[in-house]
Amino acid sequence: FEGDLPYHQELQVRLELAREITAPVTLVAPIDGVVTYVCQPDEVIREGDPVVVIEAQSGFHVVAYLRQPLPFNPQPGGRIEIATRQSPVLRAQSSIRQIGPQYQIITNALTLLRPGQMVDVGLPIIVDLPPGLPVRPGEVVQILWLD
Repeated sequence: FEGDLPYHQELQVRLELAREITAPVTLVAPIDGVVTYVCQPDEVIREGDPVVVIEAQSGFHVVAYLRQPLPFNPQPGGRIEIATRQSPVLRAQSSIRQIGPQYQIITNALTLLRPGQMVDVGLPIIVDLPPGLPVRPGEVVQILWLD
């Protein structure tokens, strides 16, 4: 049986790899939020399918759209003020984190179509939400440019 020793060792290595691959995995949430979907036991999933969906209860950033003509030349780091539309109005200062590379079609409630216009486009700007400003994901806020 000495000739079978390398084969036996290879099988042991493969068996150990199989155990590692099939061992339970602990998933750690990258955000605080509410679980809105969990796949079911014995459910067949493909690579890339969601296993768990977590929806944030508070926002991390705001995506604003600047329409043409641009009233100013936005720059990363530019100062802005975010104002909620609730009563009483809450305000906080922040800055522009990122500016989109191109104009995009605005497909949500912010769309503003003028007569004869088929789509509304804007330059996306990402603004960090200041800590303590209670803005929910999807909430519409006002952006005031300070620079």
